[in-house]
Amino acid sequence: LLPSQSASVTISGLTGSQTPDSAALVIDGGHAVKFAVGSVQSRGVWTQNTGTLVLVVHSGQSVKNDEVSVISVTLKNPAVARVAVTPSVSANGAKAIASVAMSGAVLGGTSTWLSVQVAESNSGAGADNTLTITLKPSLPFLAGQAVSVSGLSGTQ
Repeated sequence: LLPSQSASVTISGLTGSQTPDSAALVIDGGHAVKFAVGSVQSRGVWTQNTGTLVLVVHSGQSVKNDEVSVISVTLKNPAVARVAVTPSVSANGAKAIASVAMSGAVLGGTSTWLSVQVAESNSGAGADNTLTITLKPSLPFLAGQAVSVSGLSGTQ
């Protein structure tokens, strides 16, 4: 992809992000300087409602067919956990590349455990034992979601 061909890379399907529209979203990574908005390098155009990031090849730069280009962009995850999305990528210019799904799923806001503990009140054989389970998720649980505790075998 060459700048003289008005080449651009479009990553679409990044829906659900809380990052607002930006005409010059900062991009990072080893190859970020290859892309620009106007004359400002390491920038892309972000549209929140469509989840689209457009990266225009900067003047004097190219994206070569035999080189891996790595960039990163910071987007804010959804406010609540949801099913992650699989974005697509395409390229426009004199030699367009059709849209294909990228590997991996993102922007799900998948909850992880920040803290999990279990404690018992009595370890004596045959005694009643109250288990206290303490959970701290990284995102709130929503109505209808379930928490499963497993591995409590050997009880009577």
